This record gives sequence, C-alpha cells and structure tokens, in this order.
Amino acid sequence: LKLQFLYFIATAYPSPSKMSCEWLEMQREAERHAAIEQYLRSKLSAGHTDPSMYSPTSTQMMLARDDPTYRIPASTLMPLTQADKIRMTFQDLDANKDGVVDREEFGKGVQTCKLDFTEDALNELFQKAKRGNEGNLTESEWYSFIIGYPMFLDALYHRFRSIHNADRDAEAAKGAKERFGERVDSLKKEIDTAKADLSDAEGKVSSGDSEHDEAVEKQKDAERQHKDAIEAVADAFKQRKETEVKIAMEWEATRAQRIAIAEAARDADIAQRRLAAAEEKEKWALQALESAKQEKEQATADLESAKSRQTEVKTGEDPEAVLSNADRSVADAQRREYELGIAASQAADKADRLRWAKDEQVRVKNSHEARLNRATDALAEAEKSYEENDARLKDAENVKDHGPIVDEKENQLVEEEIRLKREREVLEKKETNLHKECTEFTQRVSPQRERLHHSPGGYSSPLHTSPYTTPVKDIRSY
Repeated sequence: LKLQFLYFIATAYPSPSKMSCEWLEMQREAERHAAIEQYLRSKLSAGHTDPSMYSPTSTQMMLARDDPTYRIPASTLMPLTQADKIRMTFQDLDANKDGVVDREEFGKGVQTCKLDFTEDALNELFQKAKRGNEGNLTESEWYSFIIGYPMFLDALYHRFRSIHNADRDAEAAKGAKERFGERVDSLKKEIDTAKADLSDAEGKVSSGDSEHDEAVEKQKDAERQHKDAIEAVADAFKQRKETEVKIAMEWEATRAQRIAIAEAARDADIAQRRLAAAEEKEKWALQALESAKQEKEQATADLESAKSRQTEVKTGEDPEAVLSNADRSVADAQRREYELGIAASQAADKADRLRWAKDEQVRVKNSHEARLNRATDALAEAEKSYEENDARLKDAENVKDHGPIVDEKENQLVEEEIRLKREREVLEKKETNLHKECTEFTQRVSPQRERLHHSPGGYSSPLHTSPYTTPVKDIRSY
C-alpha cells in the first residue's frame, strides 16, 4: 500500500516542488496584474476626467462663462454610468443600425477610433466577444465582453464622443469666435477711450498742480506780509507807548517852554505897540526925533530879540502833535494788518479749493487708471479666450478631417490591458485544470488516506499536512 501510494503521487500529481513553484508564480502573476491594473487606471484617469465632465463640452462651459444668456442643454448634464458608455459604444459600432455588429463594422469602428490593432487581434477580440458563437455581435454579448476591458471601453467611448461632438464644437467655436472678436474690439475701443480720458485727467492734474503750487506761494507771501503787518502794528503801539512816556517825562519843560513862548509873544506885542507909539511921536514930535530914533532902534532891537526868542522856543515839537501822529501810525498799521489778514485768508481759501480740486482730479485720474487696467486685463483674458477658442476650433476641424486626437501612450495602455487580460485568461484556465487534477487525485487517494490514517502504526499521510493540498484561491480575488 505504501509503494502504491508513492506510485500514485509520482504519476497522478506533480511533485511538491513543482506545485510550490507554480502556485507562487500564479500568486506573483495575480499581484502583478493588480498592480498594472491600478497603474493603467491612474494613467487613464489622468488622460480622461470623470465621464460626467465630458458633458457639457469645454466649449459649452466657456460659452456659459462668457455669455450670461447661454444655457447648457439639460441633457448634456446627466451623469453617465458604465452601462451608458457600453450602450453608446455599441450604437457607435453599429453603423447600419440593425441592432447587431458584424465583423466589418467592428473593425471599422475600432480603426475609426485609431486603435492600431492588427487583423488577427481584431479577429481574436471579436471571437472573444462572440464567445465562439456564430453570427453577429449582440448588445448583451458586447456588454459581457467589454465590461472586462474598462480602458478599451473608455478609449472607444471618448474617441467616438470627440468625433460626434466635432461638428457641434466647431459650430459653437465659430459662434464664440465671432462673439470673442466683438468683445476684443469693444475692449480695444474702451481702452482707447480710457487712455484718452486718462491723458486728459493727467493734463488736468498737472495744471491743477501748477495752480495749486502758485496759490500756495501766494498764500505764503500773504501770510508773510500779514505777519509783517502784525509786527508793524506792534511796533506802532510800542512807539506810541514810548512817545507817551517821553511826553510824560518832558511835560514840565514843555509847559515852561509854552510859558516862555507866551511871554515872548506878549513882549513882542508890547514892543510893537511901543514902536507904533514911537513912530507917532516921531511924526508929531520932530523935536524929539533923535531920541525917538534911538528909542525906535532900541524897540526894533527888542522886537528882533523877542522874535528870535519866540522862534527859538517854537523849534521844539508839540507833544500833542507827536502823539496824534503816533495814533495815526497805529491806525494805519492796524488797517494794513486787517487788509493783509483778509488777503491771507482769501489766499488760504483759494489754496484749499485748489487742493480739493487737485485731490478730485487725482481721484478721477486714479479711476481712469483703474478702468484702463481693468479693460487691459479684460482684453488680455478675451484675447486668451479667443486664442483658446481658435485652438478648439482647429482641434474640432482636425477631428472632423482626420479623426479623433490620439495619445500613443493611451493606445499602448489599451494594448497592455488586452495582453494582460489574455495572460490572465491563460492563468485562469491553467488554474482550472490544476483544480480539476487536484480534485481527481484527491478522490482517488482518499480511501487509501483513510486506511493509512487509522492504521495500527499511527502512520499519517504527507498529504494530510501538506500545504499543497489546500485549494488555491481564485486568482480573480487578488
């Protein structure tokens, strides 16, 4: 029995070392498939955004942003599911719309999407989709097939969509081009107007600066003159005060001088009367002519002496006249100070008005500058949108003329997905065969294992504890 058991192991089942190598290789292959699948999905997600982002189109989004009256069709805002993409790609492949896809339609559809598959590869994919059945490909068969090729499905879906949307995007881009052109022209005119307004505002600001500077200089000059007038008033008051003090100090001498003047005037009057009397006596008394002449000469001398003394006394200034002159000087200084104060206040008011006008002109200038900057920024954005729209128009025309735009890396990823799927199917088939062989072997050796296990010697079969008899997990779970 022992030899028979070893014979069964040697003939019906591979060696443990061979089983171990195959099991580890399957596990590594499953892990490698999972890693590559994750990598490919990340690459496709970088190339294709979420499906709902493909509706609306980028042109529609641009029109909705720039034209408040534009409304995106509600149908383009519906989120797409994987089943929707499968159904839509099947309809795109069905060129004659008879509900099925034949081999020619399948090949043309794939070539239209610019997937570089050979004829043998297309035949293989079509047969896999048909599962070996005869006839054309139905929608249910397409669903069961393409659900296992998500990247292949995305490539077909998005490239068919780009072809279908090319006409719509081209028309939308042409309409947007006209609107963007009008917008650019309008902004250019607005910029020209803003530049003219800014230039005019800058001229007014410059003129206002000159007027304001001139008014400030006049204000300073008036304030300086007013200050001098105030100082002149103070000097006049000071001189009047000094005059009053001087008059008070010299009042006695002045009074004595006035008395002397009065006495000299009286003596002069007496001498005048004496002269008249002497002349009368000279006229009527010829005999006393000599003495009268002498008296006349003496009176004349006395008169001259009195006049001289009177003149000497009158040479001094009259204090009242001096004080009156000082009062007039103070009044004149006060009047001039008042007039210059008014002139300085008027100059200050004018300078303030010009400063406010200057500030207003600066504000207007800054407003025109901000308006010019906004118009310039808007023009730059409009020109950028115009260029982007031209690029989209060229892309749409290119898609219409030469088919969808293709990224070779994406084609490589789709081919890699198909290759990995093929290798995975080979591994799954190999796994199925191994499971089948293991099950058959277990069924053959099970009675002998039971007898050996319950033998008196307590012998236990190595298959009882061998890790290689443990069923291998389904590789699809990795």
